[in-house]
Amino acid sequence: MILFFGFVIFAFSEFGGTKALGLLMSLTLKIAMLTNLIILPILLMSFDSGRSVHEPDALINDYEEYYEETGSEEE
Repeated sequence: MILFFGFVIFAFSEFGGTKALGLLMSLTLKIAMLTNLIILPILLMSFDSGRSVHEPDALINDYEEYYEETGSEEE
């Protein structure tokens, strides 16, 4: 937001190049901020749709060599 308002000040300049820079940069920053606040969470939720139930040992369950056998092999 600070960068947005900083570049909006350039939009009130009398010089055409600075005015165009201020308008384009403030518009770009505003669109980027709205995209980050709205579209990014939607994308993250859609890609993570199958992982809403988290098991504590979910990654370890895929590898059986991490499980220790208990019982008959006591020394």
